[in-house]
Amino acid sequence: MKYNKKSKLIIAFLVIMLVTVIFGALKSGKEKLSNRDVGVYNLSEISKYKTPYVGESSKVSHIASSLPVPDSYFKQQYISMETSKKPYGLTIYYEAAKDIEYEGEWPITTRNSVIEANSRANALVIFCMIDNVDKVTFAFRNSQSEGELDESKYDTRFSFSRSIFKEKYGDLSRLGKNLVLLEEALASITHTGDIYYLLNSGKRINKESINDTPNVEDYQIIKVDGEVYYIYIKEDKYYLEKPYQFIDEITEETYNNISEFIQAHTQRKFQTEHEFSKAVIELVEVNLATIMSSPKESSNPMDYIKAHRNEYEEIIKYSYKYENEEVLKYMLSQFEKGNVEGLRGHIMMALCKELLGVRNNVMDESLTPKEWYEKLDIRQEINLPDFSYDGDNFIEKLVYETEIQRNKTSKQGFLIVAPHIFGSYEEGNKLKVFTTIYSSCYRLYENVLSNESGAVIPVAITYTKNSDGSYSLEEYKEAKGGEDFVSSIKEFCIMPVSGKKIKGLADKILDHYSDYEDIIQLERENLIKHLKKNNQYGVFLYEEPYKEPAKLIPLT
Repeated sequence: MKYNKKSKLIIAFLVIMLVTVIFGALKSGKEKLSNRDVGVYNLSEISKYKTPYVGESSKVSHIASSLPVPDSYFKQQYISMETSKKPYGLTIYYEAAKDIEYEGEWPITTRNSVIEANSRANALVIFCMIDNVDKVTFAFRNSQSEGELDESKYDTRFSFSRSIFKEKYGDLSRLGKNLVLLEEALASITHTGDIYYLLNSGKRINKESINDTPNVEDYQIIKVDGEVYYIYIKEDKYYLEKPYQFIDEITEETYNNISEFIQAHTQRKFQTEHEFSKAVIELVEVNLATIMSSPKESSNPMDYIKAHRNEYEEIIKYSYKYENEEVLKYMLSQFEKGNVEGLRGHIMMALCKELLGVRNNVMDESLTPKEWYEKLDIRQEINLPDFSYDGDNFIEKLVYETEIQRNKTSKQGFLIVAPHIFGSYEEGNKLKVFTTIYSSCYRLYENVLSNESGAVIPVAITYTKNSDGSYSLEEYKEAKGGEDFVSSIKEFCIMPVSGKKIKGLADKILDHYSDYEDIIQLERENLIKHLKKNNQYGVFLYEEPYKEPAKLIPLT
């Protein structure tokens, strides 16, 4: 989204004849570089070839050739498509545009590079324009081909999966139809590529980074894709430090450029030139007018909201229904324009706070709408992996891995698991584990953590022992809800092969369920351990008790 820190926000196709279809781009080997700028997208032209199927070769070839090259050294020459079975894939091949040596590291092994960032932007366009492609790879060689594709020559590759982009942007096919939103998403990615170039331009010094922060009084912090860096000046020299990884000496020019990037991302206001749909404008303005209509005798904004709760909820629900932040962006644009006087401003502030949730950094409830907006600095999300068990207990490891794997399709944030294991029983080639699982999903916005969901469920997990000694999941049974809760636990407390009842086990599970403080404590310990493992220190948990102001609980 263009407002930077103020944002945050199959059809199966069977191809019978060929497993992989390879097409040469319709260019000659002597073709000169296009004068199209790297990173500039003609989305209106590209969208003409939008297709449901990666196997539609003509349209896919047009899309690939219309993408900006990730680096002006290259030209796009071939594509190949994997369409015989899922996951459906597309590979786009780039080669040297001219017979000159590539300046820089080759092959490229650093993922946080300009070429990788620009390839990532191209991947987003691919997923938005080709509905059933599951994976896209960009392959590079630092020489020219001889008129045919030789895959062995492409020794730098970057691959991207649809699922990762879907988690971040929602429905990609719909995003492909809204070119304004797609353009904003691309701007965010390509700008990240610029900062990656600066972050990788220094010279490594013979000194290790051994602290959370630099050993100097004054420094600046920069966060890119969840990674933290510091820049500072020491003894008239300029440094870039990544905690516990490296310290680079950088030039004064690089230092100033990174500093400007930090300032731009922390101070820039919402861009008012964004075009909003008629539907969004009408949704907000019509419902706002109704909310503001009564009770006229009251001066308390909450009285107006309570009197028109349906209209208020209509505005809130739009963002969740369509999985975008157009409503929030429109209301923030009204703050930017100063169109938030009186009652209108208070109601819009309440709406924005609710839509922002934990991303709202302003905790002071006494501020006017204008004062609130001036202090607003929307927290950006840091993506963390799911929790991973690092102990040596075989049964615990099996349970943790099973629970994490079962929840990997979760769209929101990262998963923390805490089990209480009552016992494991082997019979024949079957292993059955009985446990109560406390699983929670979190999202991290800078240094503030939001608990998105959680559940405590007794389960019985049955595994089959394989010939190599490993175990495969056979059955996963959860306790049923409501009046069937007790009986469902008694039903699954049986041996894995004979079905013989395990005496006393159901009572143990039910007794524990009445007081599971142990797994509440374990879940918190695992959460803190996971944050520290991923170098997240100074993190607070956002809690919003019923009918009480939100508060921040320190974790690390």
